[in-house]
Amino acid sequence: MIGRILPKLACTIAVMTGFVHAEILSLSVGLERLENGSNVLKAQTQKVATAKYLHQAALGNFLPLIRLDADVKRLDREIDFDLDPIRAAMIQLQTSNQMQMSKSDIQAAMSQQLSQLPASQQVA
Repeated sequence: MIGRILPKLACTIAVMTGFVHAEILSLSVGLERLENGSNVLKAQTQKVATAKYLHQAALGNFLPLIRLDADVKRLDREIDFDLDPIRAAMIQLQTSNQMQMSKSDIQAAMSQQLSQLPASQQVA
């Protein structure tokens, strides 16, 4: 007899103290609560989303890679170039070239004038 009374007594105490709260739910509301409250379902949903992103990343490895870089350098002072040695060397080269040209011009003029002299005055 105690075996039959004890479960009934436990159920009565549980209902009176509020431990057992039964509610009539429709199937759609029950499934929605199951989906929202289940950590296992949330974990599996997250695994599926992660797999999708990994698949997209793997496809991205086959695409060409384009990088755009831009750098800006700002100097605090002006850049000064000392071109005096180069200028001096250029003047020296120009002077030596002019001297060679004048020497060859003088030789050409002398040979032209010698060719115009009569044969009796030309030195053999």
